[in-house]
Amino acid sequence: MVFVMGKKGKAKETVLVVDDSLEARAFIGLKLKNAGYEVLLAEDGLEGIEEIEYNKKIHLVILDIAMPRMNGIQMLHRMKLKMHVLKEKSTLDLGTVEMFGESEKPTEEDIERVKVLICSAKSEPSYIDLFMEAGADDFITKPIDENVLLEKVERLVKLDKEKFARLKTNIAIKLEGVEGDNSGTLLELSEISARIDFPARISDGSKIVIHSDVLNEKLKKPIKLKGHVLYSEKNMRNHYDTEIVLDLSEESKKILRSLTTISKEISDKKTS
Repeated sequence: MVFVMGKKGKAKETVLVVDDSLEARAFIGLKLKNAGYEVLLAEDGLEGIEEIEYNKKIHLVILDIAMPRMNGIQMLHRMKLKMHVLKEKSTLDLGTVEMFGESEKPTEEDIERVKVLICSAKSEPSYIDLFMEAGADDFITKPIDENVLLEKVERLVKLDKEKFARLKTNIAIKLEGVEGDNSGTLLELSEISARIDFPARISDGSKIVIHSDVLNEKLKKPIKLKGHVLYSEKNMRNHYDTEIVLDLSEESKKILRSLTTISKEISDKKTS
């Protein structure tokens, strides 16, 4: 049975929470409801699939992995159409995905519209990579941190991201707050977030500081780009595409805004 948790007035977006744990559904549902989202709750993958086929308003699915009848990976594969059968020797030992007919397949528009946030206690890098390769858009670890949950949901439904100019970059950076090699590349920058290419996964919530001589030169008045990690996904080069939420003062945001709204792209080629 699918339950609905709503809030009076216009809701932000519709989120479907699929988890066989009543406690987890209640916790996630309440936090999202209080944040202004319309929330649908389903007990397993079969109920989740039925709701997606019925309800075209769903923008995001928060999906548990270990569930009866249809587990999270099975539901994810069915949604994304990545494959029909999981490998028999899968380290997750989750069985196979049932075949389904043409009339049951969601459209490409539906697949693109619905984002998936995997929610699991399995936090090892190998599991996270497997979930992302299966078609998930992001991952959150149980027990759930409320602030991380709301940031990830907001990122995936794009509530505020489009309000801020995002500057394309290709400049070398150093990270303060990570172990080992701290060299990376800044890919995008706005007054609220940054996206970097980094040789290792940085755990969600980790606090870091970005250092760049090129940015210091461009900004004229150097600011400390401090923030915390929201998202990290392995890319084709076995590096990690990592998004950082910047924790900046209003003065620092104003300085960044002067750069991101005027420039379209910056690189460090001419500084070599």
